[in-house]
Amino acid sequence: MRKDIQIIEIPVYRITRSAFRKETDRLVNSAVGDIDVSEDIRQSIRNNYNYPYLYNEVVGWIRVFVDSIQIRGEYYFIRTKKVRRGFKKDYKFGGKAFEMATFKSQDSNEIYVSVLKKLKTLALERPFTRRAIDLESFQNIGQYLDWRRLIDDNLRK
Repeated sequence: MRKDIQIIEIPVYRITRSAFRKETDRLVNSAVGDIDVSEDIRQSIRNNYNYPYLYNEVVGWIRVFVDSIQIRGEYYFIRTKKVRRGFKKDYKFGGKAFEMATFKSQDSNEIYVSVLKKLKTLALERPFTRRAIDLESFQNIGQYLDWRRLIDDNLRK
């Protein structure tokens, strides 16, 4: 019996990393106000507002997997309607993010490029609009995967 072969989980963030830094700077500046403070005090205030972006600003995940001859993506997103800095997370299954058929004539690189294109276009669709889909890990590893073999091996099972 065939089963899904998970490839990667892609994080979706509330905002981009650079926007997070700017937001933190604004919070520090508003806390300090017009008071002339030393850099040590400013850094202490920054530490109160700063936390690891990579793990605390995630609002969803896209799970990419092989299912028969298809590459599919499904997503999990937070239940909260209003997303703000430092919010508590409760995720729910959101449904299909994308699916695409592959063809015997496609080589591994063509499949990778097609999946990457699908992932990039998700940014234009709800619920991903105004969010940051982090494709760094996918791009770092995806080009080296043997996509063709993953699909062919899954069909043989």
